[in-house]
Order: sequence, then C-alpha cells, then structure tokens
Amino acid sequence: MTSFDETIEYRGFNIEIHQDEIPSNPYEAYDFHAPALFYSQGSGLVEYDKCDGIADFFDRVTPSWVSRHWRKIVAIFGYSLGYTQTEFDAICKERAKESGLTLGEARLFEFSEILDGENYGGRDDFFDLLEKLYTLAGYVCLSTSFCGYSQGDYIAAFAVSTPAHKKKCGFAKGKDETPLSLETDLSTYAAWAFGDVFGYTIDGIDDASVWGFYGDNFEQNGLLDYARPEIDAHIARLARAKQAKVKALIKDRAPLAVRARAVAQIAA
Repeated sequence: MTSFDETIEYRGFNIEIHQDEIPSNPYEAYDFHAPALFYSQGSGLVEYDKCDGIADFFDRVTPSWVSRHWRKIVAIFGYSLGYTQTEFDAICKERAKESGLTLGEARLFEFSEILDGENYGGRDDFFDLLEKLYTLAGYVCLSTSFCGYSQGDYIAAFAVSTPAHKKKCGFAKGKDETPLSLETDLSTYAAWAFGDVFGYTIDGIDDASVWGFYGDNFEQNGLLDYARPEIDAHIARLARAKQAKVKALIKDRAPLAVRARAVAQIAA
C-alpha cells in the first residue's frame, strides 16, 4: 500500500481524496459477487465460492457429457495430461473393464484425478484450465491477474457465474453475468488487496464524508458521482437560504448594506 492524497476542485470546493485505512473486503462485506478463487504469494489460495465447489469442475458434469466432449477435454489439458489421446482412451477403457464402471464414468474419474493434480501447480495455469473447461460447458467465466505497486504484488484470479449464484442474485431467465462484470468483481477484490480503496471529505461542507470506493479511477469508481452532487446540493441550499433571507430583509425594509452583510454570512 502506498500513501495517497489528492484534491479535485469542483465549483469552488475542494474534494479531498484519501486512502481508506480500514477498507472492507468486498467478498466478505457484500454477497452479490460471483464465486471466485484468488491466489497470491502472501495469502495463498483464497476461496470465495459460497460452498459451490468451483475448483472441482468435474463434479458439475455427467459421465455422458464427458463422453461427448472427451477429445476436446484432452486437448484442453494438453501436455499436462501426460498421455496422447489414444493412450488416454486405452487407459479409460482398461479402468472401465477392471472396475465395472461405464466408459463415461471412467473418463470422468480420470479427468477429475488429473484436475486435482493440476490444482497443486501454478495457479495461473490452473485458473486458465478452469476457464477453458467451464467455457466448454457453457458457463460464463474469467481467468485473469492483477499487479500491485511493489515487486511480488501479484494476484491470480478466477470467477464463474454458477446456477446457484444466478438464482441467489435473481437473474431473469436468459440473463447472465458477462466477462466484463466478472472482471469488475475480481478487480474490486484486487483493489482491496493492494490498498486501492478511497474516501473523500469536502473542505467547507460539514459531514461531507464517504468511504469505500474501490480502485483509483475516481470517474469510474463512483467517488466523484457522490461528491459532486453533494456540492451541487450544498450550493443549492445556500442559494435557497440567500433567497429566503433577502426576501425577509426586503419585507423588513432593511438597508442595502445590511442585506449584503446578512447574505455574506450565509455564504460563509
């Protein structure tokens, strides 16, 4: 985390932006994010999958689905599979014969074992593998990564829109997350992890203070969308107060000099 202070002027007022020193982890504070996995050197593997088991892809598919797509799955695993397509087919047929499983069940078992082994390797590779498998199965998902400010500040991330998540969030029929919305979820977590969470105060407006804006693009993260209307509302309140005061002074036949001083005091 690096120290940050910035001032943005708007309509004569200074919006003073500072780092939020006690930011909330968005995946713990809010419940609308898609299930996700994160990996960093400091924290290791962190799972926010709402007990949905998103790392265990093959628990989500049937033996018949695997049998329809097994050649594509072999291609997805590539060199990490350790076998050619022909060799893998022979292994599965032998396992099915020995164990009494169907060929689809044997293929599902073998792929599940191989995926479990990949889970202990490089997280970028594992998350990329999950992305390809979930995409093949028709899920909206995303594997990506983020870099912080210091050497070694690196987060690998994966998110997928599962049926349980869509049901919980009330997605209408035919609607879904998009890769862009998943990236927004993941980048929000990365902003929290790297200390890129901010708040503001407004010089000259009491109690104008809001915190918890993730990311350092203040036009996009909502910070200025909150601060500018506060200034607009404050200026509008001052204008109404001045107008009411002037009307009252005119009604009381106050001298012009008295009116000017009274209005100036409102502005102050």
